[in-house]
Amino acid sequence: MTRRTWSRSYSRLFPVLPVFLLFLCLIHTESASADKFNVYWGGVGFTGTWVDRDQLYPFSSRLLCNPQNDCKAWGGNIDEMARDRLASKNFDNIHIDLNMIEDEVEGIIMAVGITSEILGVTKDIVNKRETFQHVFRIFGSLMFYEFYSGKMIKSVPIIIRYTTHLDAPANDNEKFDIIKNILGSDSLGINFFDIMYQQTKSVNLAILPSKYTQITEIILSENVSDIMTKRLKLNNFKMQVAQIMEAEFVARADGPLIPSAIGLIPSATGRNVIEGKIKATFSDAERELTLPEATFNIGLDVRLFKKFEKIKGPQKTVCHAVAVTLRLADEMDEFTNVKFSRVKDSCGIASVDQVFDPTFYFPETLFTLIQNITKQFSKSGPNKDWLATHARKTPDAMGQIIRGRKTAFEVW
Repeated sequence: MTRRTWSRSYSRLFPVLPVFLLFLCLIHTESASADKFNVYWGGVGFTGTWVDRDQLYPFSSRLLCNPQNDCKAWGGNIDEMARDRLASKNFDNIHIDLNMIEDEVEGIIMAVGITSEILGVTKDIVNKRETFQHVFRIFGSLMFYEFYSGKMIKSVPIIIRYTTHLDAPANDNEKFDIIKNILGSDSLGINFFDIMYQQTKSVNLAILPSKYTQITEIILSENVSDIMTKRLKLNNFKMQVAQIMEAEFVARADGPLIPSAIGLIPSATGRNVIEGKIKATFSDAERELTLPEATFNIGLDVRLFKKFEKIKGPQKTVCHAVAVTLRLADEMDEFTNVKFSRVKDSCGIASVDQVFDPTFYFPETLFTLIQNITKQFSKSGPNKDWLATHARKTPDAMGQIIRGRKTAFEVW
């Protein structure tokens, strides 16, 4: 029973008691706030190069109000959207001063960084009716950095996925409306900032790792490149894979990762982080944030996309199998190298005449495989049965994963 209910129940018997309880509540609230790490709200920024926003975040960037962008013309302000959501939220270990900083202050800034937005569309046949499945993903992170130095002390990646079916491929206005609603309302049953809060409410700045890990390499085989280049630029796909893997490692394995070094802009040599720094554009200024140095590196080789199909009568079984190799290393040596695959559980049954777009279904299989791979690095340890099916080409997979977690992730 909460204190509020208790005070209501006994207020008639003890008229003075509610006042006394209020006094205790105030003392408790002040003490609780004092125990929390105080941070200042820094707003919403867009990481990467702002001039490349049409490639990185073509729709969400319209909602940033700055001298180069009239957000009012698009009917929304992303800073206000975030503040409205955070105003009612209570983090476990931090207290947020939501007043936007106008003067220089000492302390830690909390800001949201939007990294990219990606849309996948494929034609489906549902109940003999043609529809178009749309999968929207918004990638971002909750960032904490020192105001004066710009040194990032913690970053928690966030990915929002929203799926809908439309009668035709969405036009730009429809895409923008969906992205805007994901960021600024509950109309679609999902909100970026609500989910961000749910995934980060227990973030603790009093406990920081002594060493950090970073995703530094995504390698696509010729087979994979030939398939994916039909949908999007390969650097875009590499960045998407890296961001999903980063978020999954943090969520599933509690890994101390810093933002991925994989980017999509060729002018920036295909890297999101250059010389240990990452750019972010906010409503008031562009800032350059300095990342901690990574002690350990993660690489992923996407080795194979292979389709299997078996027809039986009016139906067919279609499998979009994927094979990868995960690598963990430090400056001296590679200490984890495990081959994973997803074959049988990538299969589905459909009518004989249904056509599957490989550039849509192979990535979805890959992302599911990545999620399950990162689960093996959790505190509970690898799943022996899952490894027997999905890592059969690496006999000592369990030992390598345990060693990898102990070396790269247990550094608190």
